[in-house]
Amino acid sequence: MAFQTGKLQSRAKVQSRKADEDDGASAKRIKLMVVGGLVGLLLLVIVAGSLMSGSGGGATPATNTGTAPPVAQTPAESSKPPEGEARLVVSILANDPSGNRLTFGPKLPFAIPAMGTVDIDGGRVAGGQHRWDRTDPQNGAGVQMLIEPDTAATWVRVEIDAPTRRSLLGRTVDMAERLVPPMLMADAEQIGAAGFVYEDSSERAFALETVVGLRGLEQAPKLSATRNDQKMWLLFRVTKGAQIRSLHYGRRKILEWEQPVLVQ
Repeated sequence: MAFQTGKLQSRAKVQSRKADEDDGASAKRIKLMVVGGLVGLLLLVIVAGSLMSGSGGGATPATNTGTAPPVAQTPAESSKPPEGEARLVVSILANDPSGNRLTFGPKLPFAIPAMGTVDIDGGRVAGGQHRWDRTDPQNGAGVQMLIEPDTAATWVRVEIDAPTRRSLLGRTVDMAERLVPPMLMADAEQIGAAGFVYEDSSERAFALETVVGLRGLEQAPKLSATRNDQKMWLLFRVTKGAQIRSLHYGRRKILEWEQPVLVQ
């Protein structure tokens, strides 16, 4: 009987030590997860701060002669020009409409239903946002033309791609780029994006903020390099006669046209 009792006590001690070891291992894993999360957050803050510096203090509305609200534009920053190599250089002929990623004019790639906060003025889309199922009949026919507040400028759509970085730092940069405003460089002027249009095989989304502009791509669906059914365009209001040179997220250059594209 004493032998059996001693055996049970020994087994209990072994189980207790094993439980302590498991608790210690779990605590170490939790600590590593916390430290990793803090490091990732710190990297995100540092990268976002780097992208934000020199990108302009805020959106400045453009002069508006019509009845619609002005479209947000950001003046050029002369002291700290954008830096770094572009992620993609568009090397085709500047005014070749077949592949320079630019589309001019108020016509959108698809109709925007008068749902959500979408504002329709005079049969044209004047602002708001909406995200909808492509197969939902409740969305109706919709409106495909953007409002034209003046004749001195025109709408420019820029098609963008999903990021392809795979490293931890690269993914951190991708996250930071979604937090900063997209800017189009036309001549010496930085123009803030006024909105976006997005579509994939199952849904569509639209946003147009004509006063404050687009704060960042975090307002839009996230593009993934593993999908081939996504398309997204950024919307800019650009003065006619200007020459489009590059696209930036904050200070980071994303697209560069080898030959500047004239806005007509």
